[in-house]
Amino acid sequence: MKLIHIYPQSRSEDDLYIVGTNHGLTALYAAIEKALEDDIAEDQVVASDGKTYLVKIIREQQEELDSDHWKQMLLPYCSKNPGDAEYEVRYEPRQIWREIDLCKRGKKLM
Repeated sequence: MKLIHIYPQSRSEDDLYIVGTNHGLTALYAAIEKALEDDIAEDQVVASDGKTYLVKIIREQQEELDSDHWKQMLLPYCSKNPGDAEYEVRYEPRQIWREIDLCKRGKKLM
């Protein structure tokens, strides 16, 4: 069973945890390898309550931390720290996934 729990960061100083069975972690590894080749990849996994969900992986083309793209990417934290800088979010994972998926299927964005 591809059992995986991904615990997001609540705040910037928190760690992210991925806990999974051998099958779950192997599936995640395979999806990461596929995303490295094809820009996006997904796999259906299960949480310990039996509910399934998709893990979607996106390879970002911009390598530079200070690129405009990364500066305007939605941060992964669930909560903000007092004093965190405000910035304009222009890119978020669902949007990036949709754009890449449509391009791969030969469709244009509306």
